[in-house]
Amino acid sequence: MKININKKDFEKFKELIDAKDINLSVADMLNELYDNGFYIEEENIEKGKENDEVYEEMMDYFQIDLEDTENQILGEKFFKNPLNFLDITKYSENPYNKNINVEEVKQGSLELKYLSYNPYQLFSLNDINVDPLKFEETSPIGYFDKEYRYLALLDKDVIWMSISPNEIETMSKMVEEGKGNVLVLGLGLGYLPYMLSLKEEVKSITIIENNRDVIKLFTENILPHFEFKNKIKILYKDAFIYLKEDANKEKFDYAFVDIWHNANEALPLYLRFLPYEAKYPNTKFEYWLGKSVIALVRRCLQTLLYEEIYHLGMDYTKHENFEDILINKMHDKLRYVEINSYDDIHHILEDDNIVKLLKSLQF
Repeated sequence: MKININKKDFEKFKELIDAKDINLSVADMLNELYDNGFYIEEENIEKGKENDEVYEEMMDYFQIDLEDTENQILGEKFFKNPLNFLDITKYSENPYNKNINVEEVKQGSLELKYLSYNPYQLFSLNDINVDPLKFEETSPIGYFDKEYRYLALLDKDVIWMSISPNEIETMSKMVEEGKGNVLVLGLGLGYLPYMLSLKEEVKSITIIENNRDVIKLFTENILPHFEFKNKIKILYKDAFIYLKEDANKEKFDYAFVDIWHNANEALPLYLRFLPYEAKYPNTKFEYWLGKSVIALVRRCLQTLLYEEIYHLGMDYTKHENFEDILINKMHDKLRYVEINSYDDIHHILEDDNIVKLLKSLQF
């Protein structure tokens, strides 16, 4: 890249890098919180002050001194404001939870099992929100004041999918948007297919799944509870092979991709799916945790900009992980791009322009 920015723009760019570093730190802290199953004993909660009590306990857990003004600002922005005391009935009365009542069962390495959140246990509630100015990432945090029980699909004791509030919230957009003939890549517990099958404007739902055991478990235990199972067709096939060879035989109005556990795992797969959007211009594609995936790419692009602006002389022919590969490819693609202002930097980091850049890369 050819970068020529003044001192004022350089200082503004440094603020973006600081924001990226804070994003990474907060994400690590929240992952630790969720992995450890952090919750507050109910007797320690003063009724009507749930959010304050939980927030203060969370800050104490991280040993964050709230007497410090900067900590107060960061704490409220990244931990307190995203904290949500939830009405449990919103999720327990969800149509899937109300109508899909199955027995726990184990088949090979797969298991249908009910898990639960303790009262006042914190969990990730939704995909991230990204501030459009500094690209600060905030992650909605949820908790109940009662135990919340939910169905999960485990493979070798690893959760593959669950009807947790996070799954419900991260798929709400797709439930609302889906119409006509829908393609779903990845079966899991069939939450989205079930919710879409209830809509009159959804005519058919084709599900592609590459695990026969998952299909068997689903068709024997969950599909019988579908009121409109006549809309459902399940095909045993690899998603990429299907898109390459078979999907053009059918017309799809909407496609939803969900074949990963988290955004980090999704990144290389997402990049492999993007070229198919051009092959099927009349199909609207959506991806589970799409905002988080774009945020990961933005972090890589910010790293590249940092290396270029500071003239670090990196070797862009070598790599140690997939993020390095992505940075190297972006470096090659942007080699002759001129950046003359902070606005140019910000422009290249915006969602739409990141997606355009990714679609121009070869993987």
